Amino acid sequence: MSILSDMGLVPKDKQRKIEYLDVALFDENPDNFYDTSNIETLKAAIVAAGGVRQNLIVQPTSNGRYQIISGHRRCKAVKELLKEHTVGIESKVPCEIETDDMSAQILLITTNSTTRKLNAWERVEQYRRLESLAKYYQKTGKLSGRRRDAIADMMNDNHTNVARYQAIANNLIPELNEWMKDGRLGISAAYELSQEPFEAQKQFEREVKSTYFKGQGPIALQMISSFFKRWHWNKECEACASASRISEIHQEKKKEKSTESKPKNIKSADAEKQREELEQTKPMPKTTVDIQKRPEYLLENDIREAINRYFKGKYSEDIDNLVRTIVKKIQIWGSIDEG
Repeated sequence: MSILSDMGLVPKDKQRKIEYLDVALFDENPDNFYDTSNIETLKAAIVAAGGVRQNLIVQPTSNGRYQIISGHRRCKAVKELLKEHTVGIESKVPCEIETDDMSAQILLITTNSTTRKLNAWERVEQYRRLESLAKYYQKTGKLSGRRRDAIADMMNDNHTNVARYQAIANNLIPELNEWMKDGRLGISAAYELSQEPFEAQKQFEREVKSTYFKGQGPIALQMISSFFKRWHWNKECEACASASRISEIHQEKKKEKSTESKPKNIKSADAEKQREELEQTKPMPKTTVDIQKRPEYLLENDIREAINRYFKGKYSEDIDNLVRTIVKKIQIWGSIDEG
């Protein structure tokens, strides 16, 4: 508990006073979240030792009673042994008295974190409580440096595990947190789930709940991995389909806009035919340029423009052939006149 000594919560030179108190005066701590079941092995150990040999830590409350900080399972074991009239078990047990409230909250966690193997939910709940307490002590100036370092020290755990507890505490949905509490999820499984979006976690909880039954054991990482591969694949497909549909809608709107921008007084087929006939009956415009004296390439351009004006809709190849034929005729006519 070096970190507690550094914070001034447990003075290094403090000699705690030990008193023997009757377990009938003890009340459970409402802040205790540790499991107190399965104490048969502990009861046997107490009987073998001839009584409780490890001190409990209690805090005075009122009317001469005490609230347990550390030793809930030992107290419960002794009370059960007394009810069973077990020989050699005394009702009074050795206790350390703690009067400071904040120290009591820290000790509740630090003394329980190393006494036995904790389940996944207990370890994450430890982190939640210590994170809150560490924030308080940072504000009061009793704790300096990184909170994660202090929490890892108080939990007697490494930084990697503390980071995983943090991710689970911050991101795991309440329904899956309850699964962790009843043993369906271990730390690794809970951490993997906490990395996924809330929507995905909820769908996982709904699907697995319908097939999982109590007593089946922890949910395997392989099941979690397979589920989220499928979930992400489906999401990607939905996103592609959505993007495609958006593109189609955009194209449809663009087409509608283009149609709306066109003139609304579109002529009928008969009116268009009459216009073409009228264009064909128009006389050729007069020109003051002597076509015989113009260069051949200029002459071709003039003829091509004239034909394009009066023969719309013809293929460009047909027009080129016609132009070349006319130019040759003009050249022949010119040579005949010169001769």
